[in-house]
Amino acid sequence: MNSKNGTVARRFLIPLGIMLAMAVVILGVATSPTALADEGDLAAAEDPSLSSGDKPVRTIMIYLDGAASEENTPVCSAMLKEYMASNFNRSDFRIIVMTGGSLKWHLEASYLRDKDGNANTLTEISSEYNQVWEVYGANDGGYLRLLDGDGVSGDDANAKKSTEELMYDPETLKKFINYAHSIAPAGKYDLILNDHGSGPQKGYGYDDHGDPDEALSVLELRQAISGSDVCAQGGKFDFVDLDCCVMGNFETALALSDCTDYYLGSADIDPHATVDYTALFDLLADEPNMDAWELGRKLVDLFGDYYNENPDKVSVGPSDTYCVVDTKKLKQSGIVDKLLAIARQMRAEATAGSFYDEIRVPKDAYHFAYSYLQDFATVMEQLGIGVYESDWQNPGFLNAYTSTALEIQNILHDEDIVYSRHTTRSEETHVFFGRNDDGSIEVRGKKFPTSGLSIFAFANPFDGDVSGEVASYIESMRELSGEYAEGSTERELLGTYVQAVLDYELICHAGIAVSTLVEDGCAPDEIDYNKVLEYLKSQESEHIKSGWEYISKAFEASDRDVEAWLSGIIDIQRKEVLNNDKVSLKTESKKGTDYYRIDVADTPKRVIDVPALTVTAGTAVEPFKNPTMVFYGSADSSATGASSEDYMTSTSSSYLIPKYDGQWYAVEDSDGIKHIAIAATDHSVFASFSLNGKNLGVGELIFDYNGNAKSVYVYGNTIPIALDTLEGTVMVTLENDPLGDAAGPIDMPFLLEKTNAKLVKDHYSNLGIESVEVKLAISDMYKVEHEVKPELTFDPNGGTWAEGGDAVKKFEVGLETDFEIIAAPTRDGYTFVCWESPECQPGQKYTVAEDHTFKAKWKAPAPTGIKKATVSGIKAKTWTGKALKQSPVVKLSGKTLKNGRDYTVAYKNNKNVGKATLTITGKGSFTGTITKTFKINPKGTSIAKLTKGKKTGTVKATWKKQPTKMSKSRITGYQVQLATNKNFSKGKKTVTVKGYKSLSKNVAGLESGKKYYAKIRTYKTVSGVKYYSPWSITTTGTTK
Repeated sequence: MNSKNGTVARRFLIPLGIMLAMAVVILGVATSPTALADEGDLAAAEDPSLSSGDKPVRTIMIYLDGAASEENTPVCSAMLKEYMASNFNRSDFRIIVMTGGSLKWHLEASYLRDKDGNANTLTEISSEYNQVWEVYGANDGGYLRLLDGDGVSGDDANAKKSTEELMYDPETLKKFINYAHSIAPAGKYDLILNDHGSGPQKGYGYDDHGDPDEALSVLELRQAISGSDVCAQGGKFDFVDLDCCVMGNFETALALSDCTDYYLGSADIDPHATVDYTALFDLLADEPNMDAWELGRKLVDLFGDYYNENPDKVSVGPSDTYCVVDTKKLKQSGIVDKLLAIARQMRAEATAGSFYDEIRVPKDAYHFAYSYLQDFATVMEQLGIGVYESDWQNPGFLNAYTSTALEIQNILHDEDIVYSRHTTRSEETHVFFGRNDDGSIEVRGKKFPTSGLSIFAFANPFDGDVSGEVASYIESMRELSGEYAEGSTERELLGTYVQAVLDYELICHAGIAVSTLVEDGCAPDEIDYNKVLEYLKSQESEHIKSGWEYISKAFEASDRDVEAWLSGIIDIQRKEVLNNDKVSLKTESKKGTDYYRIDVADTPKRVIDVPALTVTAGTAVEPFKNPTMVFYGSADSSATGASSEDYMTSTSSSYLIPKYDGQWYAVEDSDGIKHIAIAATDHSVFASFSLNGKNLGVGELIFDYNGNAKSVYVYGNTIPIALDTLEGTVMVTLENDPLGDAAGPIDMPFLLEKTNAKLVKDHYSNLGIESVEVKLAISDMYKVEHEVKPELTFDPNGGTWAEGGDAVKKFEVGLETDFEIIAAPTRDGYTFVCWESPECQPGQKYTVAEDHTFKAKWKAPAPTGIKKATVSGIKAKTWTGKALKQSPVVKLSGKTLKNGRDYTVAYKNNKNVGKATLTITGKGSFTGTITKTFKINPKGTSIAKLTKGKKTGTVKATWKKQPTKMSKSRITGYQVQLATNKNFSKGKKTVTVKGYKSLSKNVAGLESGKKYYAKIRTYKTVSGVKYYSPWSITTTGTTK
């Protein structure tokens, strides 16, 4: 039956329930409150037992919980009729049913008998009390005989009403089992639990009389069944069948393995009704002692065959699947130890920050109606394929999981352990890598549930925040682990696996936060743990049990130092995040086709998904939303040159996607009305079909090469159906891609009259669409969409903006939108010509298809002579051994000219001592030259000491060696000057010393015993002109 997780299935059933309820009224079926023939349990004397000594082979106990289904759609009543339609003998097996959970039961009174077997005494199945019935088959007249009319918790005054004996109470289930065990003893016992299931995180069974969110947890299921009289002293059920949604999971099978030899369930949304019970019980009637494994396989086959033959009755989930598990063989296979090893490795990889292949798994594993419930075998298969973190020169794509994951995969594919079937509808077209059971790798075109047994696995929150489900799973598995002994493998597995799920849940949430923050404009280097936490705390619940209220529970439940560990993960994510600054967009043509070319730098290829071009019509197609077409790009491997071994880690990649050419598809019916289509090709459009009012399903309307409707292909069929062969009225509803996330109708149904419909391909404006919006984006590994917008750059090229400044301006623009060219800058003396290239004027519209730079084009003024300019700032220089330059200030008519823009400066003889020349030459708007000279003087020295000479009136001056060696070619000699005062105005005497090697000089002719001041300078004679160094600081001394 359908799932209790939300209203996914129930919303489709309400109209049917209303119609059936109306039919009941029209037919005059009695609807008065229940009239019970006798209250209380059946006394021993009234027991409709078999003859003395007889004991049937088996008793089948059915816990028929009608919550959230029977009241609106009498599906449980329909199942009761299937039980009664079977031709079985009570001497072979007995069927004991407990009804409850529903506020209204619809089974007609004609099927009911009281405890004495009398007809016409009961009006309906009670919704006030839970009741226990025995099923009598068709050969006995096909009816239900009441065994207990007031619940299983007490009799008469002690009886409890349904509001007190809730179906999700484990005591209610246990008491029913015990009651059935006592009233119908047999050689074997089977248990079928029917209602809504919600997976290992929520469990099974609801009750319309109680809390709508309450159910039997997996632990409570285990305790109720294992604590029953059937399982007392080591007994087991022959089989336990969870005939409800999403309970065909490993966790529940493991939990009940001590209570039953065989476990059955569906991993997906269970259709109404799940299996043909009439056929099943007829098989058992032919062979009452049939081995439960064989019976389970037959049930699975009946399920698969029925829904393959009746595709209109399939569930709302992506798969119709059922499985039977040999619980003993499953445990003996060592799967618990192997999965524990996998969980430990997952944690180790998360600790090391190596999480790329793990994040990829949910994408390529098969998932059922809920993203967190994934096919166990395909999860192991994908976990063991090292696509993102392996050497691409190794064709095996091996990683740390491969060996153990392959062993688990083979266990789950062993049909002596797990036997499953799925309908062909369950297959999805999806190109990905797969690993066969022999370990070989192949590229597959389809994926499907290969084991039919699910496991709770982490899912990308971007596909839908399931943090509430994760929180429930944590709580459920922690409760369950307490059932196992300390140190047991089962207990360690449940604890370790839960923590592994939490690790990758947190990694995904952090990755989405980092990617979204960057997409919203945050610089990657500004992102840290606190920034991510702030983002996550801002996430409000869009659905029940999501958002920070439940994301926070993953932080709380993790056994890690979350801040320290996740900070390291975030550091990796922010460095590798797909950033718009790393993306460039160009257009190019190849073989006559125009493409957008996206180049990505500094980003590992494994972080990037393929680009998608989304074209949305600006015109709404009533009564639905605006039609959208999506085109996907592909990697341009020829552009990168990355070797195969570093294919996924290569930090540069290129992608090509065809430019949108304005063409749109429509289907023209026989009345000439054009119905807009999407996701179409030149030969088909997505659609759903009905024939004579009966739904055929979704698929494609196929056209011949002339555009005429040719055939209908319904997904799940092997071949298209030619329209000429269809008898009756065919109605067509054009659909969004039914394999994608946006499934849903885009146009009301129209009549298809044989082959009169035509496929039309025309410019969108000719099909009633006024405008389109084109959006190009790349998704990353977390499925966060990064829009690729063209960037326009405007370079003023020496000009100045009106608001000041001369930096380039950049604008991010919508793809294929018209951008108004910005105002021109100004430039003194120049005239703005245009922006180039192409040449555009301010205010002009420019259609943006790629990154582009516009540069201001200027017209220079007529050149002005520079000879009348004044030049200042030229000074004498001191020799350094290097070419010496000036910083001239050139002014003309009061305006200071700019070096490099208005003039250039050239030098001559500007290295050695002597006269240097500089030439100023006009540039741009200026012409002519100005020549200026400046001196380069020799490097100076200083007086080291001034001492008395040997003779009266003499003094000896000694000077220092020059710090920089002066060769003869750079210095001619020295000049020493003495005076009796420091201003050198009295008693001054100057002597010249030739030769650069001299370091002292005796100066005579001075006053005896007098204090003298002395200083020195070097000189160089060039072309008869002496060039002097600056005077040294003064030194004093006294003559003899």
